[in-house]
Amino acid sequence: MDISVEDKKSKLIYIKILLVILVLGCIVTGIILLNQDAKQMRVDSAELMISQVEQGELFLEVRGTGSFLPESQYWISSARQSILDKLYVKTGDIVKKNQLLMSLSAPELQQQMQNKEWQIKFLKAQLNAKSHSVEMLLAEQQVNYEEAKFEYNLVLQQVDIEQKLRDRKFPQLNNSEWEKLLTEKEHYREVMQLEKAWIDTIEASRNADLEVIRTQLDQSLFELKTIEEKVENLNIKAPRDGFVQNLSVEEGQTIETGIPLVKLTGIDSLYVELKIGQDQIAQVEKEQKVVISTRHGSISGFVRHIHGAVEQGTVSVDVELTAKLPKGAKEGQRVDGTITIDHLSKAVFVDRPAHIQANQSSWVFRLDKEGKKADRVKVQFGKTGVHKIEVIAGLSVGDRIIVSELGNWNMKNSILIR
Repeated sequence: MDISVEDKKSKLIYIKILLVILVLGCIVTGIILLNQDAKQMRVDSAELMISQVEQGELFLEVRGTGSFLPESQYWISSARQSILDKLYVKTGDIVKKNQLLMSLSAPELQQQMQNKEWQIKFLKAQLNAKSHSVEMLLAEQQVNYEEAKFEYNLVLQQVDIEQKLRDRKFPQLNNSEWEKLLTEKEHYREVMQLEKAWIDTIEASRNADLEVIRTQLDQSLFELKTIEEKVENLNIKAPRDGFVQNLSVEEGQTIETGIPLVKLTGIDSLYVELKIGQDQIAQVEKEQKVVISTRHGSISGFVRHIHGAVEQGTVSVDVELTAKLPKGAKEGQRVDGTITIDHLSKAVFVDRPAHIQANQSSWVFRLDKEGKKADRVKVQFGKTGVHKIEVIAGLSVGDRIIVSELGNWNMKNSILIR
């Protein structure tokens, strides 16, 4: 009896010990689980943006804002010191080729032109007077020559008659008279030759003198034409159709040589300069297609040039337009531009997480099937657009990831979602 009672007591003690151990184990396990659970960050689902990995056709685009700029722009400057008499246009006007923009005056040019006109009148008068004087002298000398020629011919006839008679042995003159007649003939021949030579001398001198005056006259006429061109150039005209972008002078102002007067830009030849974020510029390449959107419509184009400098987090991209400009398009007008980076027919992609850039390996949080927990996984991303990004490795179609801004839990291995 006593043994039986002792056995029962021993069993009861043993059971109590087991129960205590079991309870303590449960308590310890609970504490461990609670500690582990406490280490995990809890995030409210309302604060998260979730995106599911998809597969299909993907258009990758980059967007930016910009403005129309002229292909050509040029300043018209003053060629000399002058005074601005009249302005015919104002900033913002559209002008046609050869349209008068402003009139300048230069008093010294007017004086030079007047002096040159008087000089030309004097030279013309001198030329006429010289020509008339020489003509009179030539006419007088021509009379002298004709008289000498007449006397010579008269004596020559007498010599011919006497020579024929002498040949027939019937001379009319004795030898002394004959010698005298021959001497007279030679004398009148020399006189005639001298008178003719004097005519040639007068003509040569006349031509030389007149040529000097004509040369001076031609030079003065050329100088007058040059001055007149300078005066005409004081009427500033548009060299081509354009848009008055800037007027830097006003009526009555004294203009120094080289001072810019007016800036004109082309109106039919514009391009677009877009500002693209520096985190996306690496994907932009020349010849990529671009769509430019304005308030009055859209126009297509392509990337012509990518600038190298980063300014305020953006890089400038020049877009050449390939279609007719929308109505009302003008320099400085703000536009939106969409650059097509690529077109993938069977891409795996997801909404672009806020902190992810193209062609990089990055950490993201992938949700479990129940959506109660998210684990930190490394993903290789590819090309990116405005809203979507290509997934190369690390995620499968149907996976869901957090794409919103990560809080102070971005370095946790996992988070709990409530």
